[in-house]
Amino acid sequence: MKLFSTFLLIFILVLSSCDSKDRARKTTEQKLKQSKLTDSIFLLEKYIPELYSEVIVDTTLNNNIKVHIKSYTDMSNNVLNDFKIDTIHYKYFYRELISDLKVTLDGKTIFNETINKSYFNDSEDNFFWNKALMIGLYIDDVKTTNKHIYFNISYCMIESEICKDYNLIIDNKGKLIIKELPVEVTH
Repeated sequence: MKLFSTFLLIFILVLSSCDSKDRARKTTEQKLKQSKLTDSIFLLEKYIPELYSEVIVDTTLNNNIKVHIKSYTDMSNNVLNDFKIDTIHYKYFYRELISDLKVTLDGKTIFNETINKSYFNDSEDNFFWNKALMIGLYIDDVKTTNKHIYFNISYCMIESEICKDYNLIIDNKGKLIIKELPVEVTH
């Protein structure tokens, strides 16, 4: 019994001296270097949205105009937000949104196009367009008349409040006119 008590006391003393204070005082980078792991293990990639999605909106206006908008995730094109925090390298891939727009007047298709960045991308503002995504395309039934169908579309930079808004105007012959809307300043 005396031998068991002595052995137990020595065992408790050994365990209490192993408190890892030395390791707790080290920074994350020091621990990484000591562990000899590569930075590639600390790469975090994320796709937003993760899966394909689509929204279909069919609208019939009282003047024999039918509008079909199919907005969907472009799984092959994205905008990258790449940054590092401490030893973690983050790569967020924001997938593009594309809209198929079809306008029918009196049973005849007058416009049928895929709307994406290429309609709006101007070479003067590459910084914006390299980081911008379509937020949405929708019909503006307040401005729409028998002669002109108005749509609103917005592009915003990822993780920012910087946006550009446009009117897409399709006349009753199917001609497309794009007008950039002035930026609204809020105080």
